[in-house]
Amino acid sequence: MTLDERSKINGQEAIRYLEQYIKYIPVKVMVNGLTLSCNNYRNELLPKKEELYVCTPRQVTLGDLKAKVEVMFDRRTSRANALVTEITKQDEKIEGELVLIQNYGVLMGLKNHFGLAPVPINGVYRFGGIANLSTLTPTAGREAISRESINQVQKLIQMAECEVFSTNIPN
Repeated sequence: MTLDERSKINGQEAIRYLEQYIKYIPVKVMVNGLTLSCNNYRNELLPKKEELYVCTPRQVTLGDLKAKVEVMFDRRTSRANALVTEITKQDEKIEGELVLIQNYGVLMGLKNHFGLAPVPINGVYRFGGIANLSTLTPTAGREAISRESINQVQKLIQMAECEVFSTNIPN
């Protein structure tokens, strides 16, 4: 693609804008010879396995949601991490997962690895990271995630927080 000369955006600005949406899709997207996609958010967000204390995953239920929650603690900082997988709603499988990091900042919503928008959630551990779920729905203007989607993610965060709270950090 070639940007119109009258465009108010330059190539670097276009890359920064696009990357937030396509960074994790499994299809190779290149701009000016630079690959913007095919990144792995688990590798980017979570510390290396040897830097983690990994707890035994547990099946957790909250209302109509069930998921496997694996709590991990960074051995260096004691920061809590959680991986929420095998998610079902009313026994229907939801494709995707949550990768959560304590005090990380933004929780980015993805649908099938495509970036949608940040998910505004609250919680004790101030989890940020990635919520990559097939059920996430953008609002009509695509500038945000639907209220129903936010509520679903909030419940999954609550499940992870309960597991973190009930886990003892080893000495």
